[in-house]
Amino acid sequence: MAQKYKVFFRDKAVFLSSEEIVEKKNNLLVFHIDTLEDIDQYIPSLISDKLENDINFVSANLEALWKRFLTFFQQISAAGGLVRNTHDEYLWIRRLGIWDLPKGKVEKNETTELAAIREVEEECGIHNLILGKFIAKTYHTYPMNGNIVLKTTYWYSMFYEGHEKLLPQTEEDITEVIWVKKPDLQKLLNNTYRSIKDLFETITQ
Repeated sequence: MAQKYKVFFRDKAVFLSSEEIVEKKNNLLVFHIDTLEDIDQYIPSLISDKLENDINFVSANLEALWKRFLTFFQQISAAGGLVRNTHDEYLWIRRLGIWDLPKGKVEKNETTELAAIREVEEECGIHNLILGKFIAKTYHTYPMNGNIVLKTTYWYSMFYEGHEKLLPQTEEDITEVIWVKKPDLQKLLNNTYRSIKDLFETITQ
C-alpha cells in the first residue's frame, strides 16, 4: 500500500504518495516528481482555486517532497472531536452555512488532546468530555491575509454523558449546534467539507 499525504484544496484532493494511488471518486491526474524542484511549477495552479481534478504527485522520496511542499504554505495546527453521546448521536456545528465538526487552533504549549477538548467545549457549550482514541489527521488549505494556509487538524473520538443545553459560539460564526442520529448523518454529509466526509469514511471502513 502506497504511503501518502492527502491535502484538500476546497473540494479537490491533492495526493503526495510513494506510488500511484487508486481514487474512484474523481478523475485523477498523475504527475511523477523526479527532483524536488519539479513540484514548484505546480504550486500556482494548486492555490489558484481553479482545480478541476484530483491530483496525485508521485515520488520515490516522499518525505522530502512533503517537506518541500509544506514550505509554500503558512502552517497552522488545529484539533477537534468526533463526539458521541449516550444516545449514540454525533455532535455537529453549523458555521457560515456549512455543517462541520467542532475544531480549532492549537494554542502555544498546548497538546492536541487538550486543544481538541477545549475547542469542543468552547464551540458547543458542553463540559466534562471523555477523551477517546486519536482518529486521524486531515489537511486542508484556505486563504488568509494574503497567504495560503495549510491547516493540519488532529481528530479525536470523544464521549459525552451529560445533559447540558448546547450553546453555539457565535463569535466564531457558529449559528447552530445539534446532536445527529446515525440515520440522519447523510443529510449533513451532503452539506459539509470533503475532508469531513473523508474523516467519516475513515471511521466507518
